[in-house]
Amino acid sequence: MNQTQKNYAMDRIRGIERDKIQALRNKFTHPGKILTGEEKIELLLEGSVSLKGSDELKTIARRYNNPNINDVFDFTEFECPEKFEGKSFDKEKAKIIKQSTKIKDQLMLGNAEKALKMITDFETKK
Repeated sequence: MNQTQKNYAMDRIRGIERDKIQALRNKFTHPGKILTGEEKIELLLEGSVSLKGSDELKTIARRYNNPNINDVFDFTEFECPEKFEGKSFDKEKAKIIKQSTKIKDQLMLGNAEKALKMITDFETKK
């Protein structure tokens, strides 16, 4: 295998690795819920949300001249932030990187045909 072919194979390995890590990131990311302005107004009209605590409101009043609706009313019951399972992601990502590194080592130091088979297996393995 000449240098151009090795470069191509390395680029291909990196691309597969990147795609697998992105798919993994998507798997371990759980979208949050953010209300639109219209949804917040609807909740206010229904009486489903309450004012934030008096201490918090006093702090907001001192800090802002024109507080935002989010500063005054408590929407936490209806909204939640995006969640990311970092530990699980890191564990699975390490496996992908380890496999990718093995293939790169085989490509650079070992048998080219075996490396190409490993690349194909890496690409198709979920």
